[in-house]
Amino acid sequence: VSVLGVDQVTSVNGSFTLSYSDSNNIALPSSPVNAGTYNVTVDFTSNDANYLSTSITSTITILPAAANVQILNATNLQYGLPYNGMPQGISAVGTDLNGATLPGYFTYSYAIFDQSSYYPTVTPLPGAPVDASGYNYYIYYVGTATFTSLDLNYTTGISSVDYIITPAFVNVNIN
Repeated sequence: VSVLGVDQVTSVNGSFTLSYSDSNNIALPSSPVNAGTYNVTVDFTSNDANYLSTSITSTITILPAAANVQILNATNLQYGLPYNGMPQGISAVGTDLNGATLPGYFTYSYAIFDQSSYYPTVTPLPGAPVDASGYNYYIYYVGTATFTSLDLNYTTGISSVDYIITPAFVNVNIN
């Protein structure tokens, strides 16, 4: 905060007091840290007899941060999972700016991405993939984790990972 004299260049000597209130005009004990819109009042006490003391009120808005979404099994997925006959999905965690787990919930979606032809296609799946996609890196699965935060200081976060399910080895027995 600064105060300029009539020339709009020279600073006016004095002191400031800042106070904050919420959107209902309820005074806050200190500067706000949570997402939301706040009133800020600046009281200026002039130490220069040529200038009057003054007060001004304005609003500030603190926007929510995006939640960080980390897919927990991403390293294993990128190297391929062996076919096991079961759905092989992703799992994730939503964290704040300090890495602490946020309250909220996930929705997961899956698709087959096929870029083996000139026109790639994406086919949504009803759930986590089961079948082997082979060793063909032109056809793979995409898992997407969408996190909805219950902490109002954070917005929705999204992360995706590409992966394959490799064919299983067969057991051949000679009797």
